[in-house]
Amino acid sequence: VHGGKSKLKFLFADSFEAVDPNYNFIAEENSPDRFRQSNDEYPHEVLGKAPYDGMLISLSTLGISKRSRYSQGQQFRMMREGIREFLRFPCKNFQGDPDEYPIMGDCGSFSKDKENAKLDLKEILEYYEACGFTHGISPDQIIVEKNESWVNLKKTPSKIITRAEYTSQKAEEFFVQSKINKVSFEPVGVVQGWSLKSFSRYANKLVEIGYKYIALGGLASRPTKEIYRIALEVITKISPHTKVHILGFNRFDYLEKFHGLGIYSFDSTSPLLRAIKDDHDNYFCPDGKNLSAIRIPLPHEHRIKKRIQSGQLSVETVNELSKKCFSVMREYANRTENINKVIETLEVYEKLISPKIIKKEYYKKTLESRAWEHCPCRVCKEIGIEVVIFSGLNRNKRRGFHNLYVYFEKLKEVRAMSSILVPCIKTQQSENNPIFSFVVDGKDIYKFANISRIKRGENAELLGYQRPELTEHISDIRNYLEKKDSMLPNSIVISFNKKLTFHKNKVINGHSEIGTLEIPIGSDKKVGWIVDGQQRVAALRKLKRDQFPVSVVGIETLDPGREREQFVLVNNTRPLPKSLIYELLPALGDAIPPKLKKRQRAYRLLEKLNFDENSPFYRRIKTVTFSHVDEANIKDLSVLRMIENSIENGILNKYLNGEKKPLKILHNFWSAVQEYYELAWRLPPKKSRLTHGVGIISMGYIMDAIAFKFNQDWDVVPRKVFFDELNFIGKDIPWTNSNWKFGTDMILPWNEVQNNHKHINLVTNFLIRRYKLAK
Repeated sequence: VHGGKSKLKFLFADSFEAVDPNYNFIAEENSPDRFRQSNDEYPHEVLGKAPYDGMLISLSTLGISKRSRYSQGQQFRMMREGIREFLRFPCKNFQGDPDEYPIMGDCGSFSKDKENAKLDLKEILEYYEACGFTHGISPDQIIVEKNESWVNLKKTPSKIITRAEYTSQKAEEFFVQSKINKVSFEPVGVVQGWSLKSFSRYANKLVEIGYKYIALGGLASRPTKEIYRIALEVITKISPHTKVHILGFNRFDYLEKFHGLGIYSFDSTSPLLRAIKDDHDNYFCPDGKNLSAIRIPLPHEHRIKKRIQSGQLSVETVNELSKKCFSVMREYANRTENINKVIETLEVYEKLISPKIIKKEYYKKTLESRAWEHCPCRVCKEIGIEVVIFSGLNRNKRRGFHNLYVYFEKLKEVRAMSSILVPCIKTQQSENNPIFSFVVDGKDIYKFANISRIKRGENAELLGYQRPELTEHISDIRNYLEKKDSMLPNSIVISFNKKLTFHKNKVINGHSEIGTLEIPIGSDKKVGWIVDGQQRVAALRKLKRDQFPVSVVGIETLDPGREREQFVLVNNTRPLPKSLIYELLPALGDAIPPKLKKRQRAYRLLEKLNFDENSPFYRRIKTVTFSHVDEANIKDLSVLRMIENSIENGILNKYLNGEKKPLKILHNFWSAVQEYYELAWRLPPKKSRLTHGVGIISMGYIMDAIAFKFNQDWDVVPRKVFFDELNFIGKDIPWTNSNWKFGTDMILPWNEVQNNHKHINLVTNFLIRRYKLAK
């Protein structure tokens, strides 16, 4: 159950974005009886209804940490009335449930003057409480820097870790103090991080402290796909009942992508800022094909005023041309002037003001659309064409209000989307048991399916069935999937706990149909559970690639017992023998996980020893493909371990480049062993401990000891030298009979030593002692 996590609520990050409702656009004057803020109107007042679910107010806007956008008198009135009445949100004298229209207080990391600036925690708590915020965000220090190498904690700069630790520590103190002081607002803990792992770790820490609502910070400037990966990682790692907020989320074109992910809320001021600051696409349109507002600079604007004062421009000329532009624009709106005349007039003024900037085509597109006539928002209906004129804050902010309206309508459409539609083959395997085979973006799986972790409930009842994530395994899968030519042909198995809607298009045969499957998303309870493939899905979630389509097989199991049954059936298959996997390694090239690279090299040497007619191991190593060969009785894993030991810490470590010399030294030593212990070498492991795992591995250490002794004399120690050195160990080793006399109290029959760590140590030390004592 994901308790209320899928709302995707939009909180408008306000910085006193209000306008004079009676502004005179002809005279370019505020109303004479206007009182700033008290007579001004916020977007929710101008539009008649809030174009957002709530508001976020930075304390820097109110003046707690720096100069305020509000006057001293307004600040005192705000403290007296409370933040809701002051903002008149969602309307004046609102008497409803405040949680339906949240007002969140933020300490404002973006407004800090110094990296190590510290706000007084007590002051923040008191301010949140006195103002009547419904939610209060803990203090934080923003992390915007990023570096791929910082995935490794040791490579992460100390200043980055310090900011994250400061944020986490302050969040803990903030939570504790809010409980001690029994505040009326809900505390929201901020998480700052620099990688997927750091974000999820700090998020989990806050949840363990007791936070029910956390906010992810420092993401505003990051690429969309990175924000998605971080949010998805956090949401899948924390308690499903925790609400997640994204601070500074401004991805208008990606709302559908984030819908259903489990994000509870986000804040942004982007729709309004784009109206004021963007050169193009600053008038939003419902179809996403945004338009460019038409610039008509006024004489009092800073850059124009500066040029007038320097003598570059004449105030009379600027006044005359700007008035002509306004006039023809209004005439065009009234359909008494044609578009060519408007463009011509605008061009004359533009060449005077910005001779290098040509916007004719943008302006023509905006004028031809007459978008202000079709928009139902109150701004467009009341001021008409003025909304697409880029001139003065009263126009530009109103255009921002229009953008908020379009943005919120789009968001409401997205939130109303209740399903993902996928092409699908429905197969009836048995009565009332359909199988759905479809392809979906792997990153979207978490929108409709969860992981059911195995655990015990309060009454010791069994819950869930999945094991924890295997970090190393997931990393291996992810590294492979990041490759350009990667494939993931095996299907993810998902159990759906409700009947799915399938729209049939065509019958293929007696048991299968092609059609479209509706998979519900966006609700508080996800409809699917991942039965098989959780490690693959986890790797897909961490991918840097924008998308990765994967095959999914869906089944309908309407109770947990059936889900658990399917999980056991799917996962109770016999695992592949390690010998089979390792024998495949040499043929895989570079397309293997990093942890298997060393084993691949070792197995290549093993393979050549087994295939070389002159090798002492020729057709003696029992691999999967040689299991039918009678003389193949030396286990491949024993030889593999012997080679790996030497590559890691023995003589073969000297020859890491190429295979010729390592093969030669292996051939020389084991040929000497074959000749010196001829009878024991010919026998199978059941009759000889030399060809048994304990003998192969122990003698591998003897190879290293002898080879290092002659390391300075020979690049590759010859077979004869090895043979002569074996004389010091002697032939009376109990490989095939007698007893191993490891000590006075440690005597074992020849065939009781086994291929385990303890016995390998005993045999190796026994052989080395004989070698050294004889010398």
